[in-house]
Amino acid sequence: MSEGHLPPDIAVRLVALEQQVAHLYAELGLVAPSMTEAVLAAIGGEAQQLVRDGRRAEAIREVMVAEGVSQAAAIARVDAFSRTLGR
Repeated sequence: MSEGHLPPDIAVRLVALEQQVAHLYAELGLVAPSMTEAVLAAIGGEAQQLVRDGRRAEAIREVMVAEGVSQAAAIARVDAFSRTLGR
């Protein structure tokens, strides 16, 4: 499987989940956050600065400690933030 492509069954499930979340936001009268807002909320300011400084490994460690998440989750968050910077 190439990067960025999901298996068809997972892609279908993801679309269904996104539709359900959108429905919940609408029913509750809430505005869904933009992808950028969601990414920024998932990584603290110190880790954001480490990414901006090109210190990815340190940013991952910072997210693991500050947010109490696994290494895989921290990598996903740091990489998502990096993409918002065009990296």
